[in-house]
Amino acid sequence: MKFGIRATALLTAVAALLGGCAWLDDLADIGRLNGACGIAVDGSGSANASSRGFDAMKEAHNTVEKFLDQAGCRYVTFAPISTAPESIKCGAPTLDLDPDDNGAQLDTDQVRPQLRKQALDSVEGLYQCIVKTQGERSTDVLGGMRLLMRQRPTEDGEYRLLIISDFIDTTPPAPILGPDLVTPAGRGRIIASISSRIPDLNGSDVTRAGFGKLFSNDSTRMQALEAFWQEVVVNRGKASRLHDFGAAGGAA
Repeated sequence: MKFGIRATALLTAVAALLGGCAWLDDLADIGRLNGACGIAVDGSGSANASSRGFDAMKEAHNTVEKFLDQAGCRYVTFAPISTAPESIKCGAPTLDLDPDDNGAQLDTDQVRPQLRKQALDSVEGLYQCIVKTQGERSTDVLGGMRLLMRQRPTEDGEYRLLIISDFIDTTPPAPILGPDLVTPAGRGRIIASISSRIPDLNGSDVTRAGFGKLFSNDSTRMQALEAFWQEVVVNRGKASRLHDFGAAGGAA
C-alpha cells in the first residue's frame, strides 16, 4: 500500500470540488495504524536461557513482531523489568510503526515489517542493557508495568501491553514465592502487603509471554500463581484482561 504526493493532491482536489466535505478529511487516514502498544522485557536472573530460567529472548522472538502486527498499534513504548525499572539507566525511545510519508510515497507493506523488526531490536537492546547493568538480581514486574503506563502515548483506544516475563516478582521480601500463595486468604495478605506497588492499569489490555515458566510442576501452585496475577492486574489494577499470547483472541 503506497501513500504519496499524488494521492494527497487527488484528495485535495476532490475535496475542493465537493465543497470541502468534512468526511473527506478522514480519507487520507484510511489504512493508517492507530492506538498504542507497550512492551516490557524481563532481564533478571530468571530470564536467562540457562536451565535455571526461561529464555526471555526466545519469547521475544516468538511474540514481539506478531503481537505488534495483530494489535495494529501505531506507537510502541518500551520498559525494563529489573530490580528497579524506574531508576535503571536502560530504555528505548517510543517507536512510530506508521510514520507520516511527507510526500515520499512510502510502501507500507515493506516499511511496517521493517519497523516491527526494529521494535524487536529495541527489546533485545533493552534486555542486554539490563543484564549488563544489574546482573542476576530481583525482579520488579509491577514496576515494569508501572513505567509503561507512565509512558502511555496520547492515542485513543486500549493501551495494549506485552509483558515478557515469567511473572515471578521477587522484589523483597519476595512474598509471592511463599506458602501464602496457595490459599485465597494467603493471597489476600500478599496483595495487601504490595498494594502500594500495584500500578493503575485502567485502559490497558495485558498480554504475557513466558508466564510461570519453570515456576513449578505443581498444578495447585500454578493455579494459585494465575489467581494471584488475575487479582492484581485485573481486579486491583483495572486492566481489561490478562492473557497469554496465542490464547483465544491473541493480541487482538
